[in-house]
Amino acid sequence: MLNSGTDWAGNSIGKDTDFLVMCAANPTADDVALEVDRVRATLRMGTDQLQDLAGELERLVDVRGLALSERRAREDFDALELDEYNDLHTVSRRIAESGEDGRLIEQQLGGNVAALRDSLSQLERIQVDLREAAMQTRTVLVETVVPRWRRTVRQAARMAGHEVSLRVDGETTEVDAQLLQALVEPVAHLLRNAVDHGIEPPPERQALGKSAAGCIVLAFAREGPDLIADCSDDGRGFDLAAVRERAVALGLLDAGEACDDAALARLVLAPGFSTRTRATQLSGRGIGLDVVNQVVREQRGSLDIETTPGHGTRIRLRVPVRLAAAPAIVVRSASHVLALSVRDVEQVLAADRIVEAVDGTQRFDGAAGPMRLVRLEDALGLPDDAFAPPAGVEPAAPAVLQVRMPGGERIAVLVPEPGQTRNVVVRPLAAFVPAIAGIEGAAVLGDGAVAPVVDLPRLLAARDGARAAPALDAARRAAPVCLVVDDSVSVRRTMELFARDLGYQVDSAADGVDALERVARRIPSLVLVDLEMPRMNGVELVRALRHEPATRDVPVIMITSRSSEKHRRLALEAGVDVFLTKPYTEDALAGHIAQLVKRR
Repeated sequence: MLNSGTDWAGNSIGKDTDFLVMCAANPTADDVALEVDRVRATLRMGTDQLQDLAGELERLVDVRGLALSERRAREDFDALELDEYNDLHTVSRRIAESGEDGRLIEQQLGGNVAALRDSLSQLERIQVDLREAAMQTRTVLVETVVPRWRRTVRQAARMAGHEVSLRVDGETTEVDAQLLQALVEPVAHLLRNAVDHGIEPPPERQALGKSAAGCIVLAFAREGPDLIADCSDDGRGFDLAAVRERAVALGLLDAGEACDDAALARLVLAPGFSTRTRATQLSGRGIGLDVVNQVVREQRGSLDIETTPGHGTRIRLRVPVRLAAAPAIVVRSASHVLALSVRDVEQVLAADRIVEAVDGTQRFDGAAGPMRLVRLEDALGLPDDAFAPPAGVEPAAPAVLQVRMPGGERIAVLVPEPGQTRNVVVRPLAAFVPAIAGIEGAAVLGDGAVAPVVDLPRLLAARDGARAAPALDAARRAAPVCLVVDDSVSVRRTMELFARDLGYQVDSAADGVDALERVARRIPSLVLVDLEMPRMNGVELVRALRHEPATRDVPVIMITSRSSEKHRRLALEAGVDVFLTKPYTEDALAGHIAQLVKRR
């Protein structure tokens, strides 16, 4: 009975410690409040258990029965005149009082939960405001650079002898200052090309029934995480025959090779490509659209060309915004953290209406009708068990995201249990990382984890029919296991990260008793143990390991602040392989581990 009470107290302390660590790592209000509710439930359960133990003790200990012989020996007091108590009765009363105290604490904790929720919610709102304010300091309006582009158009029109007007739409669009600065010169190239190559001279335009003055429209807009910049004109469009002739001359096309208009138009992006036979201040040098395309690629963007002979040309630049806040659903597993953009995610549904089709494929029977079902690990090409829970852990309930594709089709995406939707700051990937279809960028979450931001419609369109990679269960089972034993939570967490970096699977325990329970489940390949711990210290644990044939040869490294020769001799006599004193370096510890593994 006393052991049961001790175990409950130890478990409660461990859970509360984990709760404090979680609070430090996850600042979201709902997560913290839910964890407080869980702690309340644990405390309530422990209080009820303590009350049951007290009642059981009361029933087992009949105080009056134990003291019957003593009362009979007393002649001066009747049993109704004097209540007599022994030590066991006193202990039972103290247990009952402790249970009542625990119940009172649980009630007080419940009264503080609401205040905690309000405070954390307010903190989260302040964090959102602070993030938005910080982003505002980095963004500028497009209108700040419009005068430079108007001057470019005026100068180009005067040199070419054309009449041109420039209309700018979306001048109030907010753009990251560095991104806008990077686009100033490419857009100026587009404007000069439109004036010189696209807009006809006034007499020619009038002969075609157009107004004497040509019009160039420069439009800016935000589309999800991207900035769209359109440059269109009402001029003559591309001379596709001249483009083909020049491409053949440069060896980009064979004389009789078939090529559609869209592919011909993109040939003008080749370095040194120009249809002009002589160079002027405006054109003919082949460094216009090539420079634009190069800058767009450096910004991890894309360039599209639409041209209609006699009616004009539109060139669209699509570049990711450097810093953009976007709502995302975070999904986690033991090995992956992903932020799924909610763009075109219409609903989050329970995964309870999945049916097997006749052809063997799976479909989801939603309110909008049957939808094709795609697993997230298939779409991303992750291992088949990428979101599988660790051994012995109950799998969480998956969910289905109803995604609307650009063509109107709805696809059901099966994902692991999603977290709450949160705003994340999407940062573009570095220039040396190749573009990945469906990956908008990366976001740093509140706990410091870096999560790729996934655009589901783009991902599904780019990887239609993709399958997951083979499962990694065998590789995981083959990975060695390191048992970390230390009563300090911070030291234990640090050692866990260190062992994982070395390629180990990690089990952890707070003392020797917990460690023996972990060993009973699976035999470790390495043990990192502290010397001084409650219940069972490190020396006692090592003796227990050396006593069992299955763990007799497991390497053990003891890490302690005790540096005397007496402690060292005690540890080595118990069977410790390496006695390491604090402070130590991770390189030294890694070296000892490598030597022990090599020796074994």
